Amino acid sequence: MRVEVYFWILLSWLLGFGLTSLAVPGPRRRRLRIALAAPIGMGLVSLLEFLGLSLGWGFLVPVAELALVVAISFRLSRLQRTQASAHLSPSSSPPCPRPLTWALILLISMALLSFGLRSYHAPHGESDAMNIWNLHARFLFRSPEHWQDLFAPTLDYSHPDYPLLLPGFVASTWSRLDADTPLVPILTAFGFAASLVALLFESLRGRGLPLAASLGAMALVAGTSLTKFSSGQLADVPLAVYYLASVVLLTLGGTEERSRKSNVALAGFCAGLAAWTKNEGQLFLILFVACSIPCLRHSRPGRFWPSFLSLLAGMAPALMALLYFKLAMAPSNDLFGTTNTAVVLEKILDAKRYLAILIGFADGFLRLGEGVLILLLVLLFFAQRAPQPGDRSTRHFSWALITLTLLGYALVYICFSGDVAEHLETSLSRLLFHVWPLMLFALLTLNPLAHSPTPQDT
Repeated sequence: MRVEVYFWILLSWLLGFGLTSLAVPGPRRRRLRIALAAPIGMGLVSLLEFLGLSLGWGFLVPVAELALVVAISFRLSRLQRTQASAHLSPSSSPPCPRPLTWALILLISMALLSFGLRSYHAPHGESDAMNIWNLHARFLFRSPEHWQDLFAPTLDYSHPDYPLLLPGFVASTWSRLDADTPLVPILTAFGFAASLVALLFESLRGRGLPLAASLGAMALVAGTSLTKFSSGQLADVPLAVYYLASVVLLTLGGTEERSRKSNVALAGFCAGLAAWTKNEGQLFLILFVACSIPCLRHSRPGRFWPSFLSLLAGMAPALMALLYFKLAMAPSNDLFGTTNTAVVLEKILDAKRYLAILIGFADGFLRLGEGVLILLLVLLFFAQRAPQPGDRSTRHFSWALITLTLLGYALVYICFSGDVAEHLETSLSRLLFHVWPLMLFALLTLNPLAHSPTPQDT
């Protein structure tokens, strides 16, 4: 059975690599495509599984997956033949400093060991994984004809209104195996965690920032949050991946119009997958669209509407699945469903809530990455400033999105939390982790420690 597990999971990653290769062509971005393969492939399989369950055609999902892999492979082979005469050179990005490379390898080895030990001792993940994500996956797998029984009032504790990206992919793989082995959610969690580190590293290295790439990856791996949340099989790591991927792809340079539009479409697809992962991702999707408007106007003057329509087209598959799930199936969210206007207004006027949230966020930022954030700020302060003029819109877009996302999270605490202190204690660390990789990306492109342009930037 283990061979079959690896086959179906690797097939989904291969599907993601093929789709990413169509959207982000060129030999200079091969590593970026590898970093994006797992999250995009698993997200696509999840959407296919939801479509199959909704139509009662779940048995066709593996056939559709295989057909997509064959079709994309055929399309890629034709593109490679037509581009063979271009003689494009591989990436000429400067190498990362060797001491930092070895330090990063050491930290990754320690993180892998920690992930393995945590998964061995708790193969079913943390309580949220057992009571929400894996429980929902078992409903989809064990009773595909009656999977909507998970919306029963007796299962309110499992948050049945949560989207189905993780449960959909896990259940899809279990269906191929005809067994709900815990190895599937473990490998799924590992795929997202590895992709997050690789994506942050490659997004910086591909911009000619090898030192920043090493520091960013080290900061992400050095903290215990990544291994804790990933081995716990929580949806917060996939959400962080899709947040970062959306921004990286939207701000990816490119000279060809077709390549630029496909990058934007894939950014929209990742933003849609964020909304299909957790309810917090739906806030991110709205803010992402709003912040992308000035970014696209600045980066593509005269070509705004084609780029913006590409963004919306990329969002469409996940957004349609989410709307159907939320409007036709899922119950209302427990935070919003029982709250009336008078209670919300009373909470908004309570100054103690603001103070508790301010203290909670300040403490959360100090703890973020076990103090790595403070070290990075000190390094950036003393580093010689060498920003790229072309990176200005990227920085503004990233920081606007981070700030508005955090303000949105704070607003939910203010308006809808019962016991604010308890809610902050149980959820704030996970919410901050959503934007932590994106903050690292924005910080290290704000004031790069070493910059040398690459052909990708021109």
